[in-house]
Amino acid sequence: NNFPLMGENILPPDLFFYKPLISNLINNPATVQLIHRIIAVILILNITCFWLYTKKKNVSKLLNNTINLFITMLI
Repeated sequence: NNFPLMGENILPPDLFFYKPLISNLINNPATVQLIHRIIAVILILNITCFWLYTKKKNVSKLLNNTINLFITMLI
């Protein structure tokens, strides 16, 4: 796997392999991996936006250090 590709595609060909479609959310490894990647990207974007927001605001030194530590752990 090479992020963001799954194989050679953005979306894997067997994304909705199982019937009914809802069973793909649990039983299909390709669908589970895609959902995991989407959640990870959304989380990274939200944390980065929060970090940038706190840099513009005047926050306490403790909160600033905590957020910087959190960002460092994320990287």
